[in-house]
Amino acid sequence: MSNSPDTMKNAFKRMKLILKNKLPLYDEINGDLTDEMGLATERLARKFNISREEQDLFAYTSRKKAQEAIENKFFKAEIA
Repeated sequence: MSNSPDTMKNAFKRMKLILKNKLPLYDEINGDLTDEMGLATERLARKFNISREEQDLFAYTSRKKAQEAIENKFFKAEIA
């Protein structure tokens, strides 16, 4: 219960962001966009007109590059 004031403060902040940016509420979408990173992603996608297909392609390509780098031991020192 000691975290209740902070939890409510953050909930109000998120609601203001949602309403200010006219983002869909959690119940209106299929994912969890209540966290700040999700909200930022949605805003940027709308601002720069980035489609879901473009996002998926970028994610796939990025993951493929990362896997190739790991297999070629480019990140050997960084990965524990």
